[in-house]
Amino acid sequence: MNVWREDLLTRLSAAHSATEVFSVIEREGKALGFDHLAYGVRFRYPLSNPRIVLLNNYPEQWQTLYAERGYVKIDPIVMRGMVSQIPIVWSEHYSRASNTFWEEARQFGIAHGWSQSATDCRGLQSLVSFVRGAEYLGSAELTANGARLSFLAHAGHEYMCHQLARDHHAQDSGELTTREIEVLRWTAEGKTAGEISILMGISDRTVNFHAANAMAKLNCANKTATAVKAAILGLLD
Repeated sequence: MNVWREDLLTRLSAAHSATEVFSVIEREGKALGFDHLAYGVRFRYPLSNPRIVLLNNYPEQWQTLYAERGYVKIDPIVMRGMVSQIPIVWSEHYSRASNTFWEEARQFGIAHGWSQSATDCRGLQSLVSFVRGAEYLGSAELTANGARLSFLAHAGHEYMCHQLARDHHAQDSGELTTREIEVLRWTAEGKTAGEISILMGISDRTVNFHAANAMAKLNCANKTATAVKAAILGLLD
């Protein structure tokens, strides 16, 4: 088991994109008897409509049907994963969605699965699912492979979220200067430009100059939004 973990982490560390991380976890899932892999990652920003990224190898027809019918709103696996990090065995949740949902899913080989969610200190939340069309997941299989699936879920979360955060925040890659960070920290504390100028020993105009530069780098409309986004991205730590 230790050798397997070390090998897995080595391959994940060598991955240069979310797609490569997905491929590593997908391969491990297939070795454990699962045909499909699905990842859903929810970012903390924007606050009003958090960004969600979905990656899976489900049949395209099922992906289209799932989106068109808004099944994410009734998917019992998603709903459970949002509130609990306890591993989810799909068969235990068959009665928590309409029969139509499960009947259609089975037509595309989406029948039996194991899922687990994870949330890290950055507030990124993910749900990973290992899925197949045949062979019910029995207690013997879960006992034999449960620890490995859980390790895959958590390791996958760490590397997947790292890659996605890098890719999806590429537009925010402009590095903030020390002065810009200090201005945003005080802004986050509710200080006005005049108060910040006194605290930092600079003019109001210079405070606004640093704030404007930070706004441009983080693609925000005002100082408050810039301070919030910088804090969420961990730029003010």
